[in-house]
Amino acid sequence: MTDLSTLSFFLTSAFLLALAPGPDNLYTLFLGMTRGAKAAALFSLGLFTGVMGHTALIAFGVQELITGYPERLFFLQVAGALYLLYLAYGFYRERNAPIAPEADHSPHSLITLYGKGVVMNLSNPKVLLFFLAFLPQFIPHNTPSPSQATLLFGGLFIVASMPVFFGIAWGSEWVKRHLLAKPRLGRWIRLAGAGVLLSFALLLLAGGRHVA
Repeated sequence: MTDLSTLSFFLTSAFLLALAPGPDNLYTLFLGMTRGAKAAALFSLGLFTGVMGHTALIAFGVQELITGYPERLFFLQVAGALYLLYLAYGFYRERNAPIAPEADHSPHSLITLYGKGVVMNLSNPKVLLFFLAFLPQFIPHNTPSPSQATLLFGGLFIVASMPVFFGIAWGSEWVKRHLLAKPRLGRWIRLAGAGVLLSFALLLLAGGRHVA
């Protein structure tokens, strides 16, 4: 059984890791600034679903089907980089589009945003490799069910990350309201978002060369 100090350390670590700049939270920020808090929050829910997917792979030992074969890991890294490039192109393509006071909240649009979060997280093998190294450190060796403990800690990681991502989502809504008064800034924010995602895609591809 995990003691309170270990649990507190895990939750604090997860919270600080969620704060560290990365493609997930930065895309959430740029999405919120251009499409609003609800869009960013739904995207975040998709990311959390992806985290549970990675956790489930580790809990049931399926990660070996990916991490045990360098060529599969390399393929996943390339796929993840291509998806980041696709999202970067989306920002670039819409660079001159005005920031609408009311974002599209149709069911199709909301499902698409949620799906983007799921795909973005699951297609990034670095998330899987990180969890593979991070989660086992907090699971006692004598635990009767390591798989259940892994799933529990994966869920706790999400709980600790929620204040960060939902805070980013609603904070970016405040920025969006100010952007409505300065339309030109919207163009530069979208270009900055495209540049950030492009950088992360290139970093992922560079890491993929070492794996292959």
